[in-house]
Amino acid sequence: MLFHVIDDQPIICAYVSELLQEVGHEVQTFLSSLDYLEYLKSSRYMRPAAIFTDITMPSMNGYEMIRRVRIDYPDQQFVIVSGKPDIRIEFRDREEWLFLNKPFDGKSLYRIVERLGVPIAA
Repeated sequence: MLFHVIDDQPIICAYVSELLQEVGHEVQTFLSSLDYLEYLKSSRYMRPAAIFTDITMPSMNGYEMIRRVRIDYPDQQFVIVSGKPDIRIEFRDREEWLFLNKPFDGKSLYRIVERLGVPIAA
């Protein structure tokens, strides 16, 4: 399966990418919401099983990016990756998103992937 990871911290992109690749998945990473939206509109775009995205990013936050992606792909699955402790309270009415709180380990990430309905093939 293909996953997209969007985070302005390269180390987070690399970590999530490594964990997903270890269990047989393909990953594309992006360092900003604007870069991702540019890719989304390109002829090279390949739709992922899910998008892992940070919320607090420069230029455009993750929620605005999600809103724009959902214009073209209303059923796209998202995983919010955030170190903000009150993120669940602030957006608790958004049942369509899964949350992965920073810092996280491989087990936490793999549980989220399984909740997305994607098998872990390690």
